[in-house]
Amino acid sequence: MKNLELLDELDQRDLIPAEISEMLRTKIAQQGDQVTVESILGFLVKQEYLSQIAANKFLLATQQISPQSEVGNLGLAPLDETGSEDED
Repeated sequence: MKNLELLDELDQRDLIPAEISEMLRTKIAQQGDQVTVESILGFLVKQEYLSQIAANKFLLATQQISPQSEVGNLGLAPLDETGSEDED
């Protein structure tokens, strides 16, 4: 979940006031990805718009593996099947 997606979710659930959402959207428009999900959630907890528990739930949602992250796309090479010992 990205910063704007987080705000969309918070707005949809009516968890923060519209003026706070607009202020955060303006900040994102100005600073882009420098405004992280973590910084948004930290601000909302500090200003008491969200509880720490709610913020942690949103943070966990952002850290879940996306469907595109499959095992085959990790960029790993197969191990050498000969092993480390020499066979004579």
